[in-house]
Amino acid sequence: MSKSEAAVKPGKLIGLSMGPGAPDLMTVRAREVLENATVVAHMHASGKGGIAFGIAKPFIRQGTLVLAVTVPMAATSAERQACYEHAMPEFRAELEQGRDIVFLCEGDSLFYGSFQYVQDRLIEDYVVEVIPGVTSVQACGAAVNLALTRGDETFQVLPATLPVGALAARLRDPRASIAVLKIGRHAQKVKRVLAKAGRLTDALWVEKASTPEQKSAKFADVEGETSYFSMVLSPARRID
Repeated sequence: MSKSEAAVKPGKLIGLSMGPGAPDLMTVRAREVLENATVVAHMHASGKGGIAFGIAKPFIRQGTLVLAVTVPMAATSAERQACYEHAMPEFRAELEQGRDIVFLCEGDSLFYGSFQYVQDRLIEDYVVEVIPGVTSVQACGAAVNLALTRGDETFQVLPATLPVGALAARLRDPRASIAVLKIGRHAQKVKRVLAKAGRLTDALWVEKASTPEQKSAKFADVEGETSYFSMVLSPARRID
């Protein structure tokens, strides 16, 4: 290794939170970093462009290198992890050349975000910076003018993929507001659990919050399956 090679300071891995979908809900800091990026990375499903990359594309300057972690739509957890492992040599090569990698992630990078799987693999060897963002939970609450918490209420976020028993157990606290994410094909299961808990009447459904495709309704009125990018909000029973 030459002296010039030895003197190269490794680049930094930056988790860039893109917000829930509307470009103007990206933070000022996020946009500044994005517009100055020389290497951008993102995760996307096979055959799809990627939500985070779609938000970011108008702000990425010409000539920027784009790295992608491609994950098959029906991938198992093990297969998904293998996709990240496969991408890491390319990430490491860029970082070793002193180039920062800006990894795009919709919502907030550390809230159900794909960035965390990259961070897990690189944080021991490289400097990591995370730029926080507006989550889908906040965007959905704003879309239906619902105060998520107040006073001494608690708040829970539950993936709809949980088994029925696990969902039911977490819905028992009447002083907790609940957000159920990743509704998709689990809509009817979630509806049954909410009804049994006495929470269906007040539950609100929001799909693709902050985007032009945003929709909302009382969850009791929603029939069939919904988008994976939809959420159900169940407010706490308030006495004040």
